[in-house]
Amino acid sequence: MSRLWCGLLLVGLVVGCGKSKSTDEASQWTAVETESETSAAQSFSERFKSLTEKAQKDESMQRWDSALKTWQSVVELTITEFGSDSWQAQNARLAAKVVNQRKAFTEADWASLNQIAKDQNEAKQCLQSGRIDRALELSAGVIERSTQLWGGDSHVTANFQLQHAQLLRAAGLFDQAASELDRVIEKRKQILSATHPDYQHAIFELGMLYSQIGQTDLAIERLEQACQAAEQIWGADSNDLATAQNELGVAQFKRGDYDTAESILQSAAKIRRDKLGANSAEYAHSLLNLGVTQMSLKQLDKAAESLAAADAIFAQESDNQAHDVRQMQTDVLSNLGTVYLVQQEFDLAEAAFEKLVKVTGDWLGTEHPVYAGSLFKLAIALGNQGKYETAEPVMLRSLEIQRKVLSPQHPDYVRSLRSYAQLLERTGRANEAKELMASLPEWSKAFR
Repeated sequence: MSRLWCGLLLVGLVVGCGKSKSTDEASQWTAVETESETSAAQSFSERFKSLTEKAQKDESMQRWDSALKTWQSVVELTITEFGSDSWQAQNARLAAKVVNQRKAFTEADWASLNQIAKDQNEAKQCLQSGRIDRALELSAGVIERSTQLWGGDSHVTANFQLQHAQLLRAAGLFDQAASELDRVIEKRKQILSATHPDYQHAIFELGMLYSQIGQTDLAIERLEQACQAAEQIWGADSNDLATAQNELGVAQFKRGDYDTAESILQSAAKIRRDKLGANSAEYAHSLLNLGVTQMSLKQLDKAAESLAAADAIFAQESDNQAHDVRQMQTDVLSNLGTVYLVQQEFDLAEAAFEKLVKVTGDWLGTEHPVYAGSLFKLAIALGNQGKYETAEPVMLRSLEIQRKVLSPQHPDYVRSLRSYAQLLERTGRANEAKELMASLPEWSKAFR
């Protein structure tokens, strides 16, 4: 252990990978089907599909009476299949209510509805192009128009408010986002029920927000509620439950309760493996979070096993350039290399960091600070094997990039300079090392 030049920062847990069924909002109608469903259930699905398609066609042609009658048939069908208090029956009743409201729309109301659609599309484009202020402005206008059309207490307006809360979160306006989500939760609780997917999803969103801003106790409270609701709605082996468990495990990790976090994350990993497959990115995501937690528990062999398994999965995703996939692969390799360094398996660390350099270079380019950090880690692994002639140009390239993109006082740049001073000392250039160390800020002495 004494050969390690300096500690590498632990890469944090990754959140938010995978889309929960509940994020589809009020468009969800049918219960999750399993292989054991009977022919009667299949007959229900066929009848449900036929009726909803007819109702939607009638709506598109503004045959409101026919559409309303068909939605009433859907209400009766879902009540027979799932019960009057089921969320499926609630959704059917809400659809019928919306048709009844649209039946009375004026020409001005239709124009307002069309404007909502245009503003939503523009807001999406603004978000993708980084114009978050404009996206928020458009979103606020959508809520105002929805309130005029459907009412401030309608589920339609609540859906738009949830989208607005997500935009506020993306803009870093966390207090406003939390307040908006609280309003959505209260509204959905009154309109829907505590066992409705949309209600569960709003609680889940608020829990993720609290986790993001470090309010871990509030995050855990909300995410525990989301887990309970997901299990009740979708079942104990559902991917929705695994998604909620993943975020709960992350929150427990942030609170420092690593044993609880490990147990929850193991459950999420098992569900994802069984439901989505052992080669899915979602399962690799769970393995990453589990591996980081095991590192904090000093279970290094387990951590290496979890992270190596995740690495093998991401290696099969080499053509997938999605941001979240590349970010997770970067975190996997960084943490895996760190585990090997601590275990003094320096050749394995070198291999992991070589892959990290390639992944970050291909993903972010060779002038990015993350790429520079990858080079730095590779140089550490090389130096710990005594490969100083190979390590030095790698470290100098890292310093060159950091000098361009970071400030002279940036901790990462200063840490790299300290490591370079150590390399100079180990290669017999003590005077150069001493001179470099003397040039560093006083606070950098805290680095090891």
